[in-house]
This record gives sequence, structure tokens and C-alpha cells, in this order.
Amino acid sequence: EIYQCDWSSDVCSSDLTDAIENETLRPTQKQILVVDDEDQQRAFLRAVLEGEGMVVTEADDGVSAVESVKGTTFDLVLMDMKMKVMNGLEALGHIKEVRPDQTIIIMTAFATVKTAVEAMKMGAVDYLSKPIDLEQLRKLRSEEHTSELQSH
Repeated sequence: EIYQCDWSSDVCSSDLTDAIENETLRPTQKQILVVDDEDQQRAFLRAVLEGEGMVVTEADDGVSAVESVKGTTFDLVLMDMKMKVMNGLEALGHIKEVRPDQTIIIMTAFATVKTAVEAMKMGAVDYLSKPIDLEQLRKLRSEEHTSELQSH
């Protein structure tokens, strides 16, 4: 929708006034892509993230994740390392080709220093071990928000 305002006289179209009064015109919410082939893990992360006011999109494999990133700009991609169809490292590489600045955090139950280093070298900003520690996830999100504010 297009809203028109004459800011010099503080007169806005009734549609804009209604949107403001009904709180339908809100600041943009964070868009998060959760990629995991485990339904329960995706549902858990969706519940937590939506509970914190974020908009969550789900993908159940690396191929779907790459396609999602091609069509939508996400503030963050949370992606499992080990998936049946295109693993997290392969998907990370493809996503970075499509969107070099995409923020990606890799998650895995099979954490090793070698895979963590490899993921970071490929462009992941961090690496979380499963089961996901919610406090650690919140800390990462808080650090991301702080760095965004400092870069503006």
C-alpha cells in the first residue's frame, strides 16, 4: 500500500492514520531462516525465535536453504551441518556465492575443531553445538545487534 502524508501540515491519508492507530504499521522484524532436517529442531527454534518477535522461515535441507536465500533477504541463517540432502558446508558455500554478506551460524551435534574452523573459513560467523544453548544463541543475536548498531 502507498500512504500519503503532507508533513508540512501533519495531514495524512486516513489509511495511514488507521494503520498507525491499529499498529499494523510496525518496524521491520528480523527475518530468520532455520535450516535443519530434523522437524523437532526446526519447530523448537521457530517457537523460541517467534517468541522473541522474529519472523521464521524453515528449510529442511541445504538445497531448500539455497533456494530460499535466492528469493528472500534474511537477517540470519541458522543452519545444521549434517543433513541428508546437501550438507551445511555445501549449502554455506552456495549461499555465500548468491549472497556474500549473508550472516550464517552453523549448528551441529557433531562439533569438532576442524569442522568449526572450516565453517568459519567458508564464511560462517559462528558455530553452535547441539543441543542448542538458548543463552548462547541469545548472546550471539545480541552481539549481532550491537555490531549492526556500531556499523551505522
